[in-house]
Amino acid sequence: MSLSHDFFLIPEEVIIEDGVEWYLNNRDTWTYKVHISDLIMDYMFDTFQWIPTYNPITGAEENGLNIYDLTWIKEPGINKMIRILSHWIGLMREAPDSFCIGGKAIWKEDGPEGFWEEAKYKIDKPEIIHQLTALHDLAIQGAKGKSCILHYGI
Repeated sequence: MSLSHDFFLIPEEVIIEDGVEWYLNNRDTWTYKVHISDLIMDYMFDTFQWIPTYNPITGAEENGLNIYDLTWIKEPGINKMIRILSHWIGLMREAPDSFCIGGKAIWKEDGPEGFWEEAKYKIDKPEIIHQLTALHDLAIQGAKGKSCILHYGI
């Protein structure tokens, strides 16, 4: 099973005091959610750093997603997220049906010496477009109503 980032549409009237506990109790049953592959998130990570967010762990307004924990995306971050995702979806529509993306470098052992090797991952165009479109649609729902998005990292 590959790692994924979970995004949940949360109505503003829902009070979440402990995000980790909420996630553990609701991740499988919450209706309005999207899973995005960690490979895709890594690929787009720098552009997600432009999104205004709130970190409930530090209590600080920030930019970007907390890769390993919780992040709240509220206004104006949701609308910026919609615009960024729209461009990524358009870009991915130009890709071949199957393509490779570079990933994090991997340390390889080779006898007493080791070396770094860049990872390459094969990506299925329809799958990446499906995931990004689902997240885009979730963000649009959030922008229309009084909702925010809870991101739970890997």
